[in-house]
Amino acid sequence: MHVGRQVSDALEQSIDKAQKDKKIKFDRRDKKIYFTIAFVVTVYFAMCWIVTFTTEPISLPDFILICAMAVIYPLMVLVPALWIRFLDVCLYLRRLERYGYEVPEDSRKYDKLLEKLPRKESVVQKRKINDGTINTSISAVITVGILCYCIWYRQKYQWEPFYFFNYIGLSIWCIVTLRYALQISDKKYKADLELDDTRKTRESVMEALMGMLLLLVFSVVAIACIIAFTKVAIKPV
Repeated sequence: MHVGRQVSDALEQSIDKAQKDKKIKFDRRDKKIYFTIAFVVTVYFAMCWIVTFTTEPISLPDFILICAMAVIYPLMVLVPALWIRFLDVCLYLRRLERYGYEVPEDSRKYDKLLEKLPRKESVVQKRKINDGTINTSISAVITVGILCYCIWYRQKYQWEPFYFFNYIGLSIWCIVTLRYALQISDKKYKADLELDDTRKTRESVMEALMGMLLLLVFSVVAIACIIAFTKVAIKPV
């Protein structure tokens, strides 16, 4: 009995510590900041695009054209990443409302601690489809796309040296999909705003999208390089 009580006390202390250490990720102030940054960078990207691709080369100095082209390609990744981050903030604030929390204007007022945020327990609403299911579905669709590419490449190009690299990419996406599939279980994983137990926290949709976006960009670049090198090495059948 004494040992059981010690285990119970230790579990309660760990739960209390997890609740006290839970931080408020975003507030309304962050939403305004991310929107402003995303909007300004998007306008800057649009200006660089116009200067680079819609203006006659002779009408602008070469230095300006070179600078515009140097920044436009990184911005092609940065702009969607910023808007995804802004959407992540919006969805997080929506989750706060769904779990009965008051959406703070400035989280510093509550020391950025979730436990200090006013909450109405009766308002808590859980979705029938959790983020793990959504993340798994998105990753599975991309994995099927990579599989279709591997089948297409094998039929179009009879060159085995690059089969290995294709299968590595497919294996990576299969592992990513399996990782998100394991997070579907509510017995082992919880949403980031649940404080009632010591389950692992599953990734939100936007967090998963950020990771999948980076991996997808790398995959597309790798596929483009493989196809380019193959065309140089052999002719299509």
